[in-house]
Amino acid sequence: AETQFKVLGSLDQDNLHIIQLEETTPPFPLLQPVPIVGLLPIQLNSPGEFER
Repeated sequence: AETQFKVLGSLDQDNLHIIQLEETTPPFPLLQPVPIVGLLPIQLNSPGEFER
């Protein structure tokens, strides 16, 4: 799922950078959820199959 933030404030002092954020709800979905149709079979490789 998507996450959208609004910057509330920032502070820059030498090597210290702080950004204050607030999570917001987007006006429309940015990403569609991926449907999970089923599980894929897992094929186990025999020992040493990928050794060179």
